[in-house]
Amino acid sequence: MHFATVALIGVLLSAGIGGEARGKPPGSDPALIGIEFSGAIVGTMSCENKLNADSTILGCNKGGGFVLGEAITEAAGADPDCFTAGYTDGTIQLFLNNDGSAEAWFRFGGRDLSDANDVLYVLEAYAPFWNGPFPPEYGVGATTMDSSEWTLRAANKRQEKNACLVGNGNAQITVSVRRLTE
Repeated sequence: MHFATVALIGVLLSAGIGGEARGKPPGSDPALIGIEFSGAIVGTMSCENKLNADSTILGCNKGGGFVLGEAITEAAGADPDCFTAGYTDGTIQLFLNNDGSAEAWFRFGGRDLSDANDVLYVLEAYAPFWNGPFPPEYGVGATTMDSSEWTLRAANKRQEKNACLVGNGNAQITVSVRRLTE
């Protein structure tokens, strides 16, 4: 091929010509979201996310927390040194799975059974679907999930050895998410 032809093809491809429309990549629209949870975990969080219609994960990873209800700590059979009912700093991630089901992962710190090491715990709540569009659209209202099934685990295998774990439990957890800005 002639050098000028190769250079022209490179310019056309880098400019997005050739059948592919240029646009914002998935998850590129900044938006403020508000998340509210009730039932066995209570709290609210808000944070900025980059999202669009292709987004399947939302989360608040900074500056928030929630109240763990007794339904979780009692079902977990947790030693009081691990974690107790009440407020804890934490994060949340919301998922829309490929099969349309919904998940909410609450991450929070605690101690192990020997009270010697920090453990990052993850409580995963499951629901068959999101009630509304995910991610939520601006001005439409809240998208919600209602869960009665959850799993409590350590964030990684290294921490599982002495962690306060129960596996599965039943307690109502409702999660609502709203898009607060356009």
